[in-house]
Amino acid sequence: MVMVAPKRGTVIIQYDGKDYSGYYRFSKGLLTVHYEDEYKNAFLHPASDPEPMARLMLTNIIEKVLRK
Repeated sequence: MVMVAPKRGTVIIQYDGKDYSGYYRFSKGLLTVHYEDEYKNAFLHPASDPEPMARLMLTNIIEKVLRK
């Protein structure tokens, strides 16, 4: 069994002319994106590049936060 270290990083998106940054963690196929008090999870193939999906998830979180 091959152990893969969790991937962590920051993603930045532009939404409505502003930059927003969030954080992601990808471990054992579970991608978690965090912005302020909001979290979103998704399952991906463990060998996937999590950053594109993390950007999409961050966009969804930003839209939700701005609607409040």
